[in-house]
Order: sequence, then C-alpha cells, then structure tokens
Amino acid sequence: LAPSTDVSAGTSDIAYFGYNTGSGGTVNVGGSITIGGLVFAPTLGANATGGYTLSASSAQTLTVGSSGISLNAGGLATTVGSANLSLTLGAAQSWINNSSNSLTIAGAITNGTNLLTLQAQGAGNIIVAGNITGTGSGGLTINSTGAGRVILSGTNTQTGTTTLTAGNLRAITTSALGTGALQLNGGVLQLIGGQTYGFGATTLGAGATAATDTLWVDNLSAGAAPAAATIGALTYNNAATSLTLMAGPLVTSGTAILSTGTVTLANAGNTLNVNNSFFNAAVTTQATLANVTGAFAFTIGGTGNTVITGAVTTGSGTITKNGTGTLTLSGANTTTGALTINGGSVVVSAGGTLATTQALTFSTTLRSVTSVPPSTVPTRTFWLPRLAARLSQAL
Repeated sequence: LAPSTDVSAGTSDIAYFGYNTGSGGTVNVGGSITIGGLVFAPTLGANATGGYTLSASSAQTLTVGSSGISLNAGGLATTVGSANLSLTLGAAQSWINNSSNSLTIAGAITNGTNLLTLQAQGAGNIIVAGNITGTGSGGLTINSTGAGRVILSGTNTQTGTTTLTAGNLRAITTSALGTGALQLNGGVLQLIGGQTYGFGATTLGAGATAATDTLWVDNLSAGAAPAAATIGALTYNNAATSLTLMAGPLVTSGTAILSTGTVTLANAGNTLNVNNSFFNAAVTTQATLANVTGAFAFTIGGTGNTVITGAVTTGSGTITKNGTGTLTLSGANTTTGALTINGGSVVVSAGGTLATTQALTFSTTLRSVTSVPPSTVPTRTFWLPRLAARLSQAL
C-alpha cells in the first residue's frame, strides 16, 4: 500500500503491510472496520527507510480478530492507532514484536472479555501508549522472550487481571496496570519512583528463582511505599539495586535473595522478620539491618559483610555464619538460639551483647586464644567486649 492510501473495506482477512523502498508512510483507515489481523513487514526491501503509521482522519474504530498484530523480524518502527483510530479486540489475541524496532499502539484499546497477550520477542519494545479500557474478564498477559520491553504508558482502567509470565514489563504511569489484580509468575516488573500505583491485589507465583518473580523499583520514594509489605519471594539481582525499608515491617514467608546491592532498614524502629531464610552476601556487598526478629533459622554466607545494628530477638532463632565475610552484631541481642560459626568472622561490637544463655558453636578446632583490642580485631576473629579471642586457624 502506498503512503496516505485510504483503507475502507471491512473484512475478516489479514492485512499485510510490506515495503521495498522508501518509508511505509501513513495509511488512513476510512471507516470503522473489522479485520482478522495485521502483519507488518512480511517482506523487507534493502532500501526501506521507514515503517508504517496506521491512523484515521476522523474518529474510527478498528476491530482486530484472533490473528492479532505482528511486526516481523527486520521490520521498522511501526505505529498502530491514533487519537482518531481506536482498537477493539474482537477475540483473544497476541500482539507480537519480532523486530529490533518498536511497535507502538497509540490508539485507545477496548478488550472487554478478550485476553490480550503482549510478546516482545526481539530487541524492540512494544509500547502501549493508548488507554486500555474494559470492565469484562479480559485481562492482559505479558509473555516475552526477547530483550525488548513491554511499556505501558496509558491511563488504563481495565478490570481484568494483569499477568507477567516472562519478560520485562515497565509501568510508566500510576494507572498503567489498570485496576484489576496483578499476578507475577516470572519476568521483571519495573515501577517508576515517586508514584503511587492503583492496581489491585498482587500475587507472586510459586517456585521463584533468581531469574523470575523480580520486583524492580526505580528510586521508589518513602511516600510511595506501603506501611507494610508481605512478599512470598523477592529477588534483587542488579548490582546497583538497593532495598530500603523506610517505615513498617518487611515480612517474607518465602525466600529473600539479595545477589548484589544493599539492604537497609532506614529507621531504628524497623524490623526485618525472617522465617527460615538464607542470606548470601556478594563480594562487595554490605547488608545493614536495624532489627531482626521471627521464628528464624538464619544462615549468612558469602564474602560480603553483614551488620545488624539493632537487636536480634524472639526466642530460639538460630544464626549460622558461613563464608568469609564478617557478621557484626551491635545490639542488645536476646535470642537464645545457637550461634554457629563455620567460617569468616563474627564481631560483637562495643555496646553489643549476647544473651547469657546463648550457645556458641565453632565447627573447627580452636588452636589458640589471644587477647585482641577492639580496634585491631583481625579477619576471622570472634570479638566479645568481655572476651577477645583470636583463631589462628583459618575458619
């Protein structure tokens, strides 16, 4: 089709948009029509310089059938919809970008009871700038395998469930995820800092690993964070990422993993409640915690350092120190569970205490004991204000 060609015939067929030379240009939809699907760049000429823009000169509706919308590999940047051209889902469908360029949906979208699946299969993004509306059961699923992101930037009011199965989903606006439930089964969810999001109940899928069920927050402000959050599985993998709890408890009943970065409890009254979790500090990571409580069996490993500035409390919770990093206890600790040192260093700093009934267990033989001042405590040293012990054998 040549630039500025009017499309007015209403069919259930699939429309193919190819180009050999020049730019695809603008194609105007001359009326409200129904079509089975749209495919861009089924063939691509060596001299093509631009993609297509599908628009309308007056208010029109394009109803898309089950074949959905596809931008093929090698396709150039393409835009579907505009202020005058809205889209309605005539059936459940997928919008797929297999190219390294963007596929932008600029018109308003009504999905009703039909499920819309967005798949960024190449390096290019799928940008949904139009507003998604619908009061039916039709939801939104993101299931991408490529490096491209699915970016939602509209004022979306759909009530169906938004499900992130795989890939990268970036929510630009506070209403980008609609008002329905949010289901995280995998992939990466990116939220923009300083904003309060209005989506419904959030569910994290079971069986999370370091590569799935990741919640990524860009500079989230204190005002945007809820007073409390209960999370089944939370993973941070980005070296520049930090998790800061400004107020209220952070409770995890599953696995909390910090591969790199910093965990900080900003206020002295904060508490990290850990139930049977493993903390593995990376090479240059230092995790700083204000208070730790819970029915925990807490294992700290890796080569990074961990500092607990507040108290470790609640009954018989145990701490096992693995790896070569240093664990520093600075608070008035009352837990009576065993402290087991398998490697690295455990330091009880000046002002810090352990419960008088807490058992200390060393997994290696203690060859010698030497008095060491607090200011010169070396690596692989267990320091108590009332007892300074230096282990000459590497733990």
